[in-house]
Amino acid sequence: MRRIIIGFSKPKGFFKPFSWLIRLVECTPYSHVYIKAHSDSLDIDLIYQASGTQVNFMGLSHFSDHAISLYEFSLDITDDHYAEFMRWAIFNSGSSYSLKQALGILLVKMFNLNRNPFSNGRSSWVCSELAG
Repeated sequence: MRRIIIGFSKPKGFFKPFSWLIRLVECTPYSHVYIKAHSDSLDIDLIYQASGTQVNFMGLSHFSDHAISLYEFSLDITDDHYAEFMRWAIFNSGSSYSLKQALGILLVKMFNLNRNPFSNGRSSWVCSELAG
């Protein structure tokens, strides 16, 4: 069995208007969702996320320099499912972060829409969708 962790965070530092807007609209103390997994072969915790301009991996220590983890939930998965997740994650790394989709989430909340008008399938991602 392997363990992956779904985490919720907010940035360190004060002036982070995109994070403020997400927390305001969603009414949550966090503005970011990530997946944490341990690489046994490299002996390092990896963060998989959609942030900045793209989907990416980074080491936990670098992530912790920039973010405050607020909540984490562990999920135990089989070795085969872990390998499948890692293949999928590597395949999707480098995909674009979707500002358009994030704007659509805002519109869904503001106008009680049934669906995101700017959803664009799997060509780009937002962090919560990626972790989901």
